[in-house]
Amino acid sequence: MSSIVGKLAVVYARNFPNHRGRFRLFSLLDRCFGPFVVRTAEEFSLEVFLSSAMDLSYFRNQNSRGPELAIDHIVPALIRELKPGECFIDVGANIGWLSNLASRVVGQEGRVVSFEPSPREYVRLIHGILLNKAENIIPVNCALGEAPSVAVLEVARDHTGLNRLASAAGPAGSGWTKVAVPVWTGDEVLPPLVGSRAVGLLKIDTEGAELLVLSGLKRFIAKFRPRKIVVEITPAFLLRFGSDKKGIYELLSVLDYVGTINSDLPQYDEVFVAR
Repeated sequence: MSSIVGKLAVVYARNFPNHRGRFRLFSLLDRCFGPFVVRTAEEFSLEVFLSSAMDLSYFRNQNSRGPELAIDHIVPALIRELKPGECFIDVGANIGWLSNLASRVVGQEGRVVSFEPSPREYVRLIHGILLNKAENIIPVNCALGEAPSVAVLEVARDHTGLNRLASAAGPAGSGWTKVAVPVWTGDEVLPPLVGSRAVGLLKIDTEGAELLVLSGLKRFIAKFRPRKIVVEITPAFLLRFGSDKKGIYELLSVLDYVGTINSDLPQYDEVFVAR
């Protein structure tokens, strides 16, 4: 029953624009039946909440331009360029759409390392790995930062893609709940997980904490030399942590990487390539 309801709701969301009352209906379905196991166009399964625009974006109509169903094409395109046997590092993996996509591209000899600090999303990430028999994905339930610590994660109630580390920029507000999470550095955690594999792509999407993540990855990047590094850049989010996009470009420039997009948009994925 749950599977049928989920499939019908996703078809409905694909073909009809958002309208008054839909969120309430989908929230009710989530409370009664969710999360729902739904198969993506790429033929793998994910556990989704219908009331989450982020979750629904994984099932977008390829011809749709609706903002709630839009999902960026840059990272998926780069993942499809990965080579069998390589490693993909997914920092801010959420429920694993990109991780599962990469899992098939790099094959059994390759590896996907998926970092997700939110307990709610991590459980769904694990279930997706089991559903898809993706044995080459290593899930890690922690945040990455510039130094080991314990931090507070603000878990978004409605938008499951907006979970964020707490900052000194004010209280979480009514739209978030708080949970303590471990923070490790990529320099310490990643080398034994990657092993001798070439790192084809490192992706970082951490809702404003990207510079902190990169600060804890400098030794790893210098040693393993990922072919490409994708960093989501949202100046308003970076500001919450006292950083800015200039700091990201400068840090990666020192590590001998250059940005290829350099956009003025309020949010975009920057692709850094090794010189």
